Amino acid sequence: MATIGENVKYYRKRANMSHEELAEQIETSPEMLIKFESGELIPNHATLFRIAVALDIPISKLTDTSVYFMEV
Repeated sequence: MATIGENVKYYRKRANMSHEELAEQIETSPEMLIKFESGELIPNHATLFRIAVALDIPISKLTDTSVYFMEV
């Protein structure tokens, strides 16, 4: 099962975005984004919304932890 962080990482890579590019769009640091992806920190709802908008996906794609992704 995928975590929210794994979902963020999967969709970021699918969008061919670097940590720096996505972090700039969601107004956070690349280091913070890496912590979200690793599960060290969990983004709040507002941050999840900004990530979803930046990746052009529904927020439900990030919060659905019932799926498992293969590494991109």
